Amino acid sequence: MNGSGPGLFEAVIESWRLVIGNAAALARIALIPFLLFIALHRLELAFEPEGMAILASGLLFTILAAVPAVMLLMPWYRRLLAAADPAMQARPAMWWSVVLMLRWAGLDILFFAGMGPVMAMSIQVVAAAGEPAPRLDIFVFYWTMLVMGSYLFYGRMGMALPAAAAESDHSYRRSWAMTRDNGWRIGFAIILCWLPIQFLIETLRGPLAVEDPTLAMQYLDAALGGLLRTVNELLVTAVYVQFYLARTAGPLEDED
Repeated sequence: MNGSGPGLFEAVIESWRLVIGNAAALARIALIPFLLFIALHRLELAFEPEGMAILASGLLFTILAAVPAVMLLMPWYRRLLAAADPAMQARPAMWWSVVLMLRWAGLDILFFAGMGPVMAMSIQVVAAAGEPAPRLDIFVFYWTMLVMGSYLFYGRMGMALPAAAAESDHSYRRSWAMTRDNGWRIGFAIILCWLPIQFLIETLRGPLAVEDPTLAMQYLDAALGGLLRTVNELLVTAVYVQFYLARTAGPLEDED
């Protein structure tokens, strides 16, 4: 690890190691948020929006997910940050949990806005079924570029989250400055952490995608979706903390 943070693959491997190595503690921390993620997943499916209403529904549930996300992430952030400052073992004031929730929601809304064109194009592609097919190569190109760009932007802004958990300067402007040299590492580390669990969960969910699933199949699908969300959030946190700690020396203090 250098002064700006770990290497790309070092960050990915360490993030998985931190999550697996703290599995017992995380199982206790994650139980209620996991159940809430399942409930949100089931509620979102109950809406069954069509067309561009899917975007409005997605934005709404992005905001609602901030509550279980912070219930999960505040203790996880504090546990990881305690490696540099034992004071982080103490429970923060409720205000800081609210700050983290607002920063998390703001970051996910920014990510959602970045991905909006991709989702809009996907909706149009589905709506065009049976009509002259759109240029698939152009769609895939734009999809790839927007996804990559959104994750890189997400990486640059993400230092606001560990900063809020550390009761420090949590502005997005500071996050942008802190990640000047390694925003691409953070963004790609998040993608590489996400891909294996995404592939595994989507493979398991494949047989559940039938025309008339049973109630048990619906809840199993929701549980897998909740698991994907939970593990992904834990891994992203581990990535952010590694880079955050690399940019803060000794006890966590505000940078000038």
